[in-house]
Amino acid sequence: DTKGAEVLQIIACLAYIVRVVGYTFIPKNHIVLPLLLLEPLHGVTYACSQTSTVDFAAKKLSFGGGNYEATGQSIMSLIRSFGSVLGLCLGGWMEDTVGPKTLYRSYAAIVTVGLVLFTITINMDYYRRGVKPTTK
Repeated sequence: DTKGAEVLQIIACLAYIVRVVGYTFIPKNHIVLPLLLLEPLHGVTYACSQTSTVDFAAKKLSFGGGNYEATGQSIMSLIRSFGSVLGLCLGGWMEDTVGPKTLYRSYAAIVTVGLVLFTITINMDYYRRGVKPTTK
């Protein structure tokens, strides 16, 4: 039992948190270099989260002799798209209302809470199944 998808999701969350918190510390008159240093974390976030969600769908939807991986990935893509639209609308409104620093720090706080809950959940699942939560 490999834990690759879970580890990738944790890496994606950590990269996202570092990136958006880093954005809040970029000085207005020196934008280019800090942005160039932070922006590669977007690639890490995207690649790790996409890979882990595809693996998650594959694991959870292979049951009862049927293979519903493509259906699961389509549903996850639909949910991700809905989340993007909702996030863009609410994010624009929040940025206008509270400012970019508060917006990005709020995003980081939300992802941090999600990461903690995710980590607790997977460790509880490993404990229930008798699997050691360390990767090798």
